[in-house]
Amino acid sequence: MKKVLFRGKSTTDNRWLYGSLISNYTEKQFFIDEHHQSAPVIPETVNQWIGLNEISAEEKKIFEGDFLILERKLIDENDGFWNSNAGQIMKEHNIDEVIIHIFVSDVMEVKYEGYLKRNNQFLTECEYYKVDEEDKAIFSFRDNGVRFLKYIIGKGARVIGNEYDNPEILPVQQ
Repeated sequence: MKKVLFRGKSTTDNRWLYGSLISNYTEKQFFIDEHHQSAPVIPETVNQWIGLNEISAEEKKIFEGDFLILERKLIDENDGFWNSNAGQIMKEHNIDEVIIHIFVSDVMEVKYEGYLKRNNQFLTECEYYKVDEEDKAIFSFRDNGVRFLKYIIGKGARVIGNEYDNPEILPVQQ
């Protein structure tokens, strides 16, 4: 049986609390029950664990709202990853990193958006599609499900922050 786990930032000291979610929808109040003690949390920070952990010594749990990074340098050049769609895009466009933002979905599924980086700069749509236009929107892709996330976690993707504590990780949309 899949464990259901939530996190939210405490309204009293701004630290992350992990546990069961208790909500009072009529008054828009949320509480996290951590170790049999309920504490109020900031509603906008409540996220659910997606059921996946990093493959690292800490085995950090991955939640909605988290940012993951997949670094090209960590993937062996003979790895089968380079035959996947993601690997081919990274190779063809000389992508150094992919930043994945896991975001809250209205339905019960995991959704994410990926941003491509080369030379520590986010790739723009114009660069990706090789068009010479003034539109410089940041190139990103959206998808859902955990299959791709499981795959890149297996290739060394790790949590580098979240949208509440580290919003600067994502590019500013123009």
